[in-house]
Amino acid sequence: MRRRSPNKPKQVAEMAHREGDQRSIEGKSAVRLNAAKDGLFAKELVLKQAAERQEDFDNMKNEFWDCIQPQNAIEERAVVDAIHNRWWLERVCRAQIDRSQMAS
Repeated sequence: MRRRSPNKPKQVAEMAHREGDQRSIEGKSAVRLNAAKDGLFAKELVLKQAAERQEDFDNMKNEFWDCIQPQNAIEERAVVDAIHNRWWLERVCRAQIDRSQMAS
């Protein structure tokens, strides 16, 4: 007999409970980064598993702040956004290079 796949989150939770699925805090912690191999969907800003270094991020951040020198809250927010976007863009570029090398 083929098991129906659930189509609602509540059904997924009920099926997991019925089937004895044990979801511990340790288990959730262990798998929380599975979808972030290349970091494109990561919540963390600097990913050690993607060979990123906090020092590199801090250096880039300091360069932005020193160069732009925001004068008010709006400018500060713009600098923070620019820093995060630049860091993410570099991550995307690394992921594209990694994927093209794997395809070769």
